[in-house]
Amino acid sequence: MKENLNKYLTVKELSEWVNLSESHIYALKSKKKIPFVKIGGKLLFDSVKIKDWIEEQQKQEPQENTNAVEVGVGGIAVLNQTINQNEDIVNSPLD
Repeated sequence: MKENLNKYLTVKELSEWVNLSESHIYALKSKKKIPFVKIGGKLLFDSVKIKDWIEEQQKQEPQENTNAVEVGVGGIAVLNQTINQNEDIVNSPLD
């Protein structure tokens, strides 16, 4: 039976995958705001945990004026750009 192993990413690979700078990833790691492991002194990121972390971030933060992303096996894909306007303006009657 073949075991399903998670893929571990380096800082550079994660940076390219989620389109964040390496310095930003290091900052998130230092603040313990992103899941990571250190193996033999090497900083690694579990791709499954990162995907879950991104989904959790999207739930916690409003999606105003941001790109919504879905993480997939091949990287990230921009699904759509959401621009939310003030509800008063959107819902106001036309005169």
